[in-house]
Amino acid sequence: MSSFPPLYVVWSYIVTVGLPLYLARRGYKKKSLSFSGALAAFFVGMGTLANEWRLFAVILLTFYYTGSFFTKFKAAKKKELDEEYTEGGQRTAIQVFCNGFWGMVLAIAHRSYFGDIDCLWEEPKSRLIVVAYVGGQVNSAYSVPPGTNGGVSPLGLLASIAGGTLIGICSVLCLYPSCDRVIFELVPLGAFAGLFGSLVDSFLGATVQQTLYSKDKKMIASHDREGVVVVSGINLLDNNQVTVNISLLKKRPTQLIAVR
Repeated sequence: MSSFPPLYVVWSYIVTVGLPLYLARRGYKKKSLSFSGALAAFFVGMGTLANEWRLFAVILLTFYYTGSFFTKFKAAKKKELDEEYTEGGQRTAIQVFCNGFWGMVLAIAHRSYFGDIDCLWEEPKSRLIVVAYVGGQVNSAYSVPPGTNGGVSPLGLLASIAGGTLIGICSVLCLYPSCDRVIFELVPLGAFAGLFGSLVDSFLGATVQQTLYSKDKKMIASHDREGVVVVSGINLLDNNQVTVNISLLKKRPTQLIAVR
């Protein structure tokens, strides 16, 4: 009798460890991740992909690639608007965990509770976890300088809806082969999560996250100094804390919709 583990076990370990390692290395080389961010991305990816239900992996990969694309979209313009802009994004470990930690926790919780399954959409507790994951992985009333926290535009809101819709579509396509029906409701749920998350982001950014503006450089400033004025918000939360709150706040509404 062979002492080697079955092929599917070997393949599972390759995917669980190898794919996060590849993505983390790729992100670091392309400067979308700092060194600490790459390490954090590896552990978040490994924790998420440890769930053999491919839905979590598909959503993670969709979020990763679309997020990387939009981070670099109009990079030259972003550099003109914000002092803190860094080439490629270069997300740190804190930023990675703020974006992906709760998704990883949900993936691990789902595997711990339900094991390795094909489709448990009709199981209420499974559905709540899936919807929370889908919702979590997908931003003022007066004119403000471009780049201001809390500022929104029609194009930005449309992009939020489109991003949520894309994640919903990918979820439907992923679940279709293993479920006994097409889970179409994930598409509007994804769109709602994208729009709701954008609006929550705008509200928090405009109220509890302070935005500073340099009159001399005519761009968003990173710290208070002479020639810098407060445009909006109070200095209560930073970008990372806002991200965590958005992720938590939009999970519950999408779950409530899903169970109705």
